[in-house]
Amino acid sequence: MLVGWQASEAAGELPKIYKVTVSSYDLATARPSKSDMYDAAFITHGSGGAKSVVISSLVKGHLIQVRVFALSPVVDYYGPAAEIIFRPISRPSAPTALTIVILRNQELAISWRPPLDSGDGTAHGVAIARYRVEYQRPDSSQWTALPEDNVLSMSILFLEKGLNYSFNCYAISQQISSEGGASFRSVARSSYFYYGQAPYWDSKRAPPPSNPPGLRGAST
Repeated sequence: MLVGWQASEAAGELPKIYKVTVSSYDLATARPSKSDMYDAAFITHGSGGAKSVVISSLVKGHLIQVRVFALSPVVDYYGPAAEIIFRPISRPSAPTALTIVILRNQELAISWRPPLDSGDGTAHGVAIARYRVEYQRPDSSQWTALPEDNVLSMSILFLEKGLNYSFNCYAISQQISSEGGASFRSVARSSYFYYGQAPYWDSKRAPPPSNPPGLRGAST
């Protein structure tokens, strides 16, 4: 995780050093856990400007409090901290059970199930805000995207019959603002589907292959 901030470049009594701490945070008590502190990082002020430090070894989905302290140039004292509550997450896994069926001769239905990992290592720990579906003709490099929505199925109309279309489905997460507000798009769940003519039964010329209607007046 990259922690960044802007240090003053003005003249005067500026901080000597910045200390960055990361600790486990308990929502029930609204306090950091003193027994679960990560190693602090120290960054010199130098000439000021943009500062940053990379914090590693964090646990995905584990709520933390990040604080940046500035050491006074006059006394050996770190002033009040700038802080943020954050839950490190990754992008969700791909949607599951992607299915494509012909509803009628000018409409396909594509459906799916939510990802097994929403971004914090569990299926429901991070909200999945919406899904993105896109398709591509075999003779084109362009993908056509449907409007993103928080649904588990979408319809695609007026595709050209006789083509083998490619489909991608993505899950897009949305972390709540009080835990960082991060949003990530999953890798795609992909499929190929031949869009042919929907079958139908002509009762005069094409009886069904099984369970045919009984014959009337037949001798036994």
